[in-house]
Formats: sequence, structure tokens, C-alpha cells
Amino acid sequence: MTQPRLIAAAALAALALASTPAHAQLLGGKRQDEAIAAIQARIAELQNAHRTAQAEIKALTQAHDNTKGELTAASARVDDMEATVKSLNGTAETLAADLATARRDLGAAQAQNRDLLERLARVESAQAALTVASGSSAVPAAATAPSDPVAAFAAARALMDGGRFAEAGDAFEAYASAHASQPNAAEANYWLGETLYLRENYGEAAQAYIVALKGWPKSSWAPDALVKLSSSLIALKQPTEACKTLGEFDRRYRSAPAALKTRARSARAQAKCAA
Repeated sequence: MTQPRLIAAAALAALALASTPAHAQLLGGKRQDEAIAAIQARIAELQNAHRTAQAEIKALTQAHDNTKGELTAASARVDDMEATVKSLNGTAETLAADLATARRDLGAAQAQNRDLLERLARVESAQAALTVASGSSAVPAAATAPSDPVAAFAAARALMDGGRFAEAGDAFEAYASAHASQPNAAEANYWLGETLYLRENYGEAAQAYIVALKGWPKSSWAPDALVKLSSSLIALKQPTEACKTLGEFDRRYRSAPAALKTRARSARAQAKCAA
């Protein structure tokens, strides 16, 4: 009930008491004053209660508004978290698929590597047999390499660049023997193969290239070594093994220079490899 209505009700109650003659005679003037005072006190009490109730209503309304804002903000945070979780789940699924693909690719690469190592071993065995059958002598005993691997490799390259292929071959062979743990030991075997290939000693050149290619190095000389190995096998009348070697070139060195790819196609035609 609003404040004006409370006051009107109290006033009506006072008039009702005042308009009753019998009651007025019983109570007398004094009691009428007391009744009016009591009514006025009750009106003041009701007014205070009304103000208190309005203040409580205002506070509750403010609290409701604050709570509504907090709920809206909390709902937005929940939406953000749900979106984040969904994104993370998608990322996890993508990573799991990538991992599975990488494992399959690794397994296939390992299988191809084992297969080629077996082929290289067969080529080595066949070449050893050809060397014995042809009565060709082994490579002369390697010269002693300098103790400093950097100086030893540089000296061998200087011989190679100077066209002293026999001496360069001895130097590279000595380096590969004395410094087998060095990172460029495989490259030394490649250069040894080059000195033998240039002297048309294809059997021993093939053996040197095979040693250089073990482990499938990613060096710039590796694709050339593989093509030279196939050419050596063709010269040794082993076209089947040459074609298998060229197949590895296509699989492993797809980004090789165009000139090298042209040489590989020429070797493939010479060996009459299947298309």
C-alpha cells in the first residue's frame, strides 16, 4: 500500500472513532487524544516500514541488475571456452593424423632403405667376382693421410682439381681409412669413386660409390654418385641392377638439378630400363 493510502486509512479510522457518540462519551476527550496519537504513531510506523521496503526493493533491483550482468559475462566466457576446446580438439585430431602419416612414411622409407642396401650388397659381391674373374688388381695401397683431417681432405681435393687422379684417389682412400669418423668420410669415398670413374675403373668406382651412398646422405654430391653408380653398372654389363639404382634416384632425389636428371634419363635408355 502506498503512503497516501496509508494516511487516508488512518484518517478514516480517526473519523470513525470521533463520529461515534457513545464511544466518545465513554472515553472522553482525553482518550480521544490518546487514540489519535496512537493512530498517528501507527501511521509513522507504517511510513517508516514503507520507506524501508522501498529501499529494500531498490537494493534488490540493483542486485538483480548486477547479477544479470555477471550471468551475461559468465555465459560469454563459457562460450569462449567451448570454442577454445573445440579448436584444441580439432588441432589434436590433425596432429594425430599427421603422426600416423609420418609413421607410415617412416616405415616405407625404412623398408626401401633395407631393400636398396641389399641390392648394393649384391652389387658389391658381383663386382668382387668380376674383379677376380678379370684378373684386375686391387687399388694400390693407400697413402698415409695427414693427421689433420682438414688438411688431409684439402690436399686430396687439390690433387683432384689438378687432374692428378691417381694420386688424388690414393689420398681420398687414405683419408676415408684414417678419418672414417669425420662427417665428410662419405664424401671422400665419393671423390675416390670419381677418380676411378674418370680412369674407367668402373668396378672399383662402383664399390666406392656404394660405400659413399650408405645411409642415403642428403649432400649435394649424392644424386651424382647414384647416377655414376648406375653408369658404372652399365659399363660392367649389369643393366638390371643399373635400372634398380636409377629407380632409387627417381624416388630419393626428385629435386636434383635438371642436367643430372637428363643424365639419369640417358643412362636409363642405355640400360633399356622399363618405362
